[in-house]
Amino acid sequence: MAFLVVTLLFIGVAIYEHVISTSLSLPISPYMTIPTILLPVLALTNAFVYLRFGKSRKRHDALLARALQVVQALCTTVLATLLFSNIVPSAVRDCLLSTIWQRLFSIHDAEAIRRIQDTFNCCGFNTVRDRAWPFADHQSARRCAETYGRQVSCAQPWLRALQQSSGLDFGIVLAVGLFQIATLFLLSGSMALDNEGRVRPRGMIHYGSIDGIDGPETARLLPGVVGDAGDGPGEDGEDTRPDVERESSPATDDSSRVRVRGSVPTQDNNPWQ
Repeated sequence: MAFLVVTLLFIGVAIYEHVISTSLSLPISPYMTIPTILLPVLALTNAFVYLRFGKSRKRHDALLARALQVVQALCTTVLATLLFSNIVPSAVRDCLLSTIWQRLFSIHDAEAIRRIQDTFNCCGFNTVRDRAWPFADHQSARRCAETYGRQVSCAQPWLRALQQSSGLDFGIVLAVGLFQIATLFLLSGSMALDNEGRVRPRGMIHYGSIDGIDGPETARLLPGVVGDAGDGPGEDGEDTRPDVERESSPATDDSSRVRVRGSVPTQDNNPWQ
């Protein structure tokens, strides 16, 4: 239940950041934000699939569960790398922001530039007169600053919004990756305990390998070492050995029987006589 709540929380935050990045024209591609929304769902589904089929005896079921885990790990690594590149300072990131602003200004996308300026209470990009809305002409180059009384340019607030949005998405991807590692570790440990916790039957006679142990000394156990109880003939001359020993003894005369006892036979009770 806790995993489901955390997954829904991650999905909600990822959807919010997707809406913010789209409305503010941030240089975060939908090909990055939409997979971030779907990644927690994939992680939760993969956890149940691995729990159900990870230790299946059917080879194709186990391969499917492992293949899904590999796909999730690759998606997590790629998304984390791309999102982290928007967090750390770099000339490429600053150039990308400037390029996007120039494109909005060139196509006269007044709605997008106005939304950015109103959100951060700023004007222009590098300065309040740099490609600001309302679009300036030769007579009114300072229209935005004079009209709204703003003295801050939009480059730094817009950059901080990019870092914040990328940071939250990166945190979601990182949390999903850690959840995957923890799930694999716990389920693998559980499988190992299940394999080690099997009880080996005692007092049974095995012919061939025992639990995968092969060797000349362990491959075949003689029936005489099962126990000393009922090991020889009784008082009335009847053979009181266990049935499995009598069945395994060759149907020949008494002189050809080889018996294993817990003590050295005496002269009075010599089985070779």
